[in-house]
Amino acid sequence: MSQFDSQFGEQPVPGDRKTSGMAITALVFSLIFICPLTTLLGPLLGLIAFFKIGSDPTRKGKGIALTAIVLGLLFTAGWVYGGMKIGKLVGESMQVVSNGAPDALRAGFAGDMATFKAQFHGAGAAATDEEVQAFLGELEQRYGAFVSASFRPDRQASSPQFGTPSQVFPYDATFDQGTREVEAEVVFADQATGQMVMKLGYITVVDDDLGDLTYPPGN
Repeated sequence: MSQFDSQFGEQPVPGDRKTSGMAITALVFSLIFICPLTTLLGPLLGLIAFFKIGSDPTRKGKGIALTAIVLGLLFTAGWVYGGMKIGKLVGESMQVVSNGAPDALRAGFAGDMATFKAQFHGAGAAATDEEVQAFLGELEQRYGAFVSASFRPDRQASSPQFGTPSQVFPYDATFDQGTREVEAEVVFADQATGQMVMKLGYITVVDDDLGDLTYPPGN
């Protein structure tokens, strides 16, 4: 051994450098993009591996560590974006389930035909003002002026199924002359186009004695 080696230690041969196992693990984790946890661990391990390789002349794999960092961050960003989109859709769904039917009835009884129809998709949105007035007029003749309406999840027969284009939800509508059970269909997506809708399909005021009233007519 030379005097230089005895003073500073034997220097590693470049060909003897081994690839960092942590860098490889980081890349594997980053590539498992179907799990948000692994795409988060991947860049973290990659960052640690990158700095450890820099201070360890016996190890190589900085390129692998950098790839793990970049891919992991990209996939993590994708998960965050997807989560935000899903959260927004869930929020919009709950909004129309809770307030769609009450807002429509409130607007209709206030004489705002445009806002009433805007709460609906399909035939309900395309109906004439005369058809809207006929429905609301019959409601008022039977039960008096509209007071309020509320979603009744305790009467929900089944939980909404993921992927179904629409679902019927129960409500209570209070009028001057009493409270009536109401069923309202919420359309989540158009079956023909697949586009998100988040509006009402129909409203039915349940009346076993005088007969149910449904808007839009013929639904």
